[in-house]
Amino acid sequence: MIEGFDSRYWDGRLPVGYAGKFKFWIGKATEADYFANCIAPWQNDKALSLGMHTGAFHFHRQASQPTNAARLYHHFLKPMALNMRFPILDCEDQRATPGMFLASHIWASVQAIEQKFGLPCMIYTARWWWDSHVFFPANHPIYTRPLWESDPPPETKDPGHFGQAKITQYALDLKPTGFNATIDLDRADEAWYMENVMP
Repeated sequence: MIEGFDSRYWDGRLPVGYAGKFKFWIGKATEADYFANCIAPWQNDKALSLGMHTGAFHFHRQASQPTNAARLYHHFLKPMALNMRFPILDCEDQRATPGMFLASHIWASVQAIEQKFGLPCMIYTARWWWDSHVFFPANHPIYTRPLWESDPPPETKDPGHFGQAKITQYALDLKPTGFNATIDLDRADEAWYMENVMP
C-alpha cells in the first residue's frame, strides 16, 4: 500500500520525522458551483516541493448546477501541476435530501466533470452516507468508477456496489505533533497507484 494524507487547511510543512513517510497529498479544490479554495494551489506547490504526488477534489452540493460546478472545478485545476490529473468527487453532503433526485444530481455531476476532464471521475464517499442517501441499482455505470472510501475502522462493508477501493481513508482528524491542522491518513492500492499516478 502507498501511504498519503488529505487535509483542507494544511500549511504545507511536514514536521521532523515525516519526510518521506507520505507519498501523496490530496486537498479540497472547489465546492458546488461557487467556491474555490484559495490556498489549494499553494498547498499543491508545497506538497510537490516536498516530493509528494498531489490531487484535488470537488465537494458535491445538491444545491448547485452540475455543468457550472464542473466548469469551475476544471478551470481552477488547469494551472495546477497535479500528478493525480483525474477528477475526484466528494459525496458526503449532509445538507442533501436523500432520494432519487440526489442520485440523479450526483450522476449528472459525474458526467459533467468527466466531459470537462476526459477522464473517469473517482468517487469519495463512505457507506454511512452513500447507502442512506442515494439509491443506484447494482449495475449502474457509476459503480465502474474508482472508489476512495472514507470510512475508517472499525471495518464496514464498502458503500454501494463499487469494486475494491483504490484509496482507503483509515484514520480521521488526527493532529500529529508539528502539524498546523488535522489530517486524514490514506492508503492507495499499489498496482492502481503505479498505473494511474506514476505512469
